[in-house]
Amino acid sequence: MKPILTLLLCAALLGSARAQTYFYIDEIAVQPTPTSDQDNVSIALTGGLSSTGAYIASTSATVVGSVVTISIAAADDGGLTVIVPHTEVVPIGQLDAGDYTIVIDGQNVGDFAPGPQHQFTVSGGGSPCDSLELVSVRWHPFSDTALVVHVINSNTIGELFDYPSFILFDANGDTLAKETVNFFGIGGESYHTMRILDGVEFPANTFSASLELWTGFTTTLACTWELEVDLCPPAPCTTLIPNIQNLGGAITTGTFNWGILSNSVVVVSGSFVLDEENQYDADTICLPPGVYTMLAGSDGGPLSGQPYYSAVVPGGFSTASAPVGDLVPEPLAFRFYEPCFDPTQSVGAANESADLTLLSGAGEFTLVHTQGVLGDIRVFDSMGRMAHRSSSTADRTVIRTQGWPSGIYSVIVATPNGALRSIKTLVDR
Repeated sequence: MKPILTLLLCAALLGSARAQTYFYIDEIAVQPTPTSDQDNVSIALTGGLSSTGAYIASTSATVVGSVVTISIAAADDGGLTVIVPHTEVVPIGQLDAGDYTIVIDGQNVGDFAPGPQHQFTVSGGGSPCDSLELVSVRWHPFSDTALVVHVINSNTIGELFDYPSFILFDANGDTLAKETVNFFGIGGESYHTMRILDGVEFPANTFSASLELWTGFTTTLACTWELEVDLCPPAPCTTLIPNIQNLGGAITTGTFNWGILSNSVVVVSGSFVLDEENQYDADTICLPPGVYTMLAGSDGGPLSGQPYYSAVVPGGFSTASAPVGDLVPEPLAFRFYEPCFDPTQSVGAANESADLTLLSGAGEFTLVHTQGVLGDIRVFDSMGRMAHRSSSTADRTVIRTQGWPSGIYSVIVATPNGALRSIKTLVDR
């Protein structure tokens, strides 16, 4: 019987100690941890409400010297008498470096948190630039007269670097490129264009440089990075997003075949689809630096609306746009990271496949895959228009060419294992 009597006595004493206490604080946690003078601090009070009808009526915090006083009031409108877990987060804001003590000024609140949890330290010496991640400095994807700075500000509640301007200097302190102010601030992820100064030439390889971030319309130096700069994107290829969009006039519907050519060879192709609910479509591909031509044409009859096609990269940088034609699409030529392009390499030549063979005949040609079955087959003319599409589960197929204009055609084969094969053929009349 003695253990039962002891348990009952403890329960009675606890009930007496917590009489009229509606929120029991069992744990105090400072967020974030560790804490610096660049952080927006908050304090989490974790514990239990006395019933299903109990609630936190008000909270506030004041900081005087090294003491953080949290005023918190709880109330109870009545309910089932059970402990309801609850965490109350109290925002404090940025604090100077130093040691702090937390004091709970509570109304109908019991502070039962361990003593050490009432103290915390804010470290100093941090810089707003610590929250600014410099991702890359690269060539503009579609221009050889500009560079792009890619940054991410992870502390958007704090420093936003108002009216920013990036400036790149070489190792001798000479200005290489400069951004004209175009943003109110840096919030989250952003891309900044720096125009290259006249007469500046960059080395082909990695070089030492300094990047400075100025704010307030180039009145205040905010951050400096000493870095080794390689202006070209990582090999072997970079994300490119071909897309189509109806710019108005009427609803555009249908399938639109597109292709991107290098050295007159289709290196990648696909189809856009527009319907009454979706007047924009896009695909994501990966291309190495080079000189390309994109084409897109309708797979059906006459067009309505004003469909235009283009290609963009993450960050919103875009080629020019071109209208989609009914029969003959307008070609869209663009240079993709041109300063990084090695003219001795050819995307088209590298994409030619020795395991594809074409046997020409009168009004037809036979396509043979010497290493397996064919799969999906597409044939494009020199303008990128799709002349034929079929599929085959055999290692050879016959493609009729009656009525095709004379010229060079690109044959693209997507085999069942996902590999792309290509070869060129001449249709001669």
